[in-house]
Amino acid sequence: MAFAIPEGNYTKIKFSIGVPVALNGTDNPDFDAALYDDDHPLSLNNGMYWTWNSGYRFILMDGRVNTTPAEDGDFETLLSIHTGKDYSFRTKEQPYSFTMTKDAMVNMKMRFDVEGFLNNPDDVIDIKVDNQSHGTNEDLANRVSDNAIKSAEIIR
Repeated sequence: MAFAIPEGNYTKIKFSIGVPVALNGTDNPDFDAALYDDDHPLSLNNGMYWTWNSGYRFILMDGRVNTTPAEDGDFETLLSIHTGKDYSFRTKEQPYSFTMTKDAMVNMKMRFDVEGFLNNPDDVIDIKVDNQSHGTNEDLANRVSDNAIKSAEIIR
């Protein structure tokens, strides 16, 4: 993905996980996600819009989990965590120095420590207990969102 950046010297970068309130549609009665073209990141074709919840999903984690690996090989617990309400939107700023000149390209890579979404030193989420969130479990969605933004960084 490419973005136009004004020329200049930069010392930091700011990025977000989620869709800003102005584009999420949850409080805008005139919002219509169907207005976005098929190739737009907010297109309905990307499967990230909650039609029943009038907003976008930011993080989707679905699967089965073995919560007793020492005892058996059964993946008995359903894990389904979807964040997406406006309260789940997170922004991070980090040092990142670069110079932008006319017609130049600056390549950046983003790294996500996906394990850190649930297993962060600041907040370990016990998936035996906290394993379901679909826009209704605000506490869990906030914890996952906080962990996710801490687990993301721009690298060289």
